[in-house]
Amino acid sequence: MRYVLLTVCLLGFAEAKCPKFDPDEFREILNNDHRKIVYGEKEYRIKNRKPVKHGIESTKLPKVYIRYHKGICKYTRMIGKKWFGSFELKHERKKHHKHKKHKKVIIVD
Repeated sequence: MRYVLLTVCLLGFAEAKCPKFDPDEFREILNNDHRKIVYGEKEYRIKNRKPVKHGIESTKLPKVYIRYHKGICKYTRMIGKKWFGSFELKHERKKHHKHKKHKKVIIVD
């Protein structure tokens, strides 16, 4: 029982780092050509976009699966076991610039 609770907690932490998209938002991100998106006041870079060129009619609703690995969130849309596009998001952090202090030269006469 402890292992099940631990697994659920770890999955919850992993999923908390990635924003959740519904299938309509997923389709919009997958089909547009933007390189960056802003979601929840955070900026993300879109990588490895793989759209599909076919579609099917199904009574099932598509599900968006999220995997988090080494700071990259991978999104895949599936209906049953059929794959319908994927992309990766990486959180863009602001770069920290170090401010160098210029040394003051004092000349003693």
